[in-house]
Amino acid sequence: MAGFEPVAEGLLELLDLVKEVRAVQDVATADDALQPLLAYRRIVAQRGIQAMAAVNNMILVGADAGLVRSNDGGTTWQAAELTDIMKDGKVQPLTDVIAIAPHRDAGGNVIAWYAATEGGMFRWEAADPRWRTVPGWQVAGRPLAMTCEGTTLCVTSTAGVQKGALPPGASLTDLSPLPGGGLPLNVAISPTIPEPTLYIAGVSALLIRPPSGNWTWHPPADPETDLVTCVAVTGNSVFVGTATQGVCESDQVGHFSDVPQRQGRRGLKKAAVLSLVANSNNPLTLFAGTTMGVYRGTRTPQNVVSWVKFGQQWPDGAAATCVAVTQAGLLAGTAFHGLWMLPGSDPLKLWMQVDDNNVRSLGGPQLPKIGSAGVQSCIFSAAATENEQGIYLFPFQIACAGRMSVQTAPPNGAVQVFRLRPNVVNIPLTNQPVQVEADFYAVQLRGVLQNSVTITVRIV
Repeated sequence: MAGFEPVAEGLLELLDLVKEVRAVQDVATADDALQPLLAYRRIVAQRGIQAMAAVNNMILVGADAGLVRSNDGGTTWQAAELTDIMKDGKVQPLTDVIAIAPHRDAGGNVIAWYAATEGGMFRWEAADPRWRTVPGWQVAGRPLAMTCEGTTLCVTSTAGVQKGALPPGASLTDLSPLPGGGLPLNVAISPTIPEPTLYIAGVSALLIRPPSGNWTWHPPADPETDLVTCVAVTGNSVFVGTATQGVCESDQVGHFSDVPQRQGRRGLKKAAVLSLVANSNNPLTLFAGTTMGVYRGTRTPQNVVSWVKFGQQWPDGAAATCVAVTQAGLLAGTAFHGLWMLPGSDPLKLWMQVDDNNVRSLGGPQLPKIGSAGVQSCIFSAAATENEQGIYLFPFQIACAGRMSVQTAPPNGAVQVFRLRPNVVNIPLTNQPVQVEADFYAVQLRGVLQNSVTITVRIV
């Protein structure tokens, strides 16, 4: 996967593929065709931070590399407990975490946490020293999303949708097939009595399954040019994130509102919405993680939801794959840029990268803060990784307070410095300094003849 490629690039190809998929009669074949491109475009992340959930001061963050937990609202972090799986005589950690969901009682207290991984479904209670495999809960296909509400757990995968009763007992119930061959990227549950209503972001439409009913199919305003990527329920409203039209609002039976949402001066419609989360502390607000950062939506007295870019100094090019509201503020996970925190609820405050060894182990480079705290230079040396096109990549990003000098060694191949707004500067590897000017850069090496490179960055 090419590092730092904005999800917006290639979106037309993605839309074209969706049209082709809709023309395919074999649903399994259609999903197989759609899944890789969705993953490549980071509509479905396959690396970096993919899952996050928070209840009060307890926060869980999951990625391919594992899972970390904070018990104090994000001040300190620790690696999650090991699992009950043994391999070669060793207890195995929890890895390939794709979705996390808390199971809460009627009072909002957490009974247990659930994790959907490539290796199966796991359950953890605060007093338990292990994440336990849930017997009989076999997820068909690769998990994509999961949520809990009341006594119901719902997990989606590349093979469809499954539902289970909490606490675990019987096997998961298959709720497939989905109408229109939809791929269930995201799921939300609206609590209803005696059974909950399920809402699925199914790429081509919002899919709804009412209590004791069948799936219904509700496409966006222009189904030929848009993709439904995520869904959240708050109050009597269902919010749907899309790839090109920002966020749309529906009632609980799939009637989309004719009232346009205010997308903000900085253009929510210019970003693909990757995640939506309702604010349990304030039902009038919700947050959207997008390819351009995090946005906050607030319902106005005129019953219009107004969206604004939330927080300052979000790293350019970082896609917010998941967002969580905590007692201390807001957390946002990214595919390539680590974990970010914004304290409090002031949208003018600065995003800060969580600088913790356990969080760093999940992947994503830590941003060197050149030009602050007396730091005037940084030197990086790391192995390049080869992607599927045979290009060696070294992801690198820097926060710089002014002009900077970039020098690379050894002098072979070429390096591209992406300004991500969207200028591209080509720098040959001549081992001579080249001055560039911007706040954030991503550097990608192409044609590297050796398997490592050193990059030196200085304030000039």
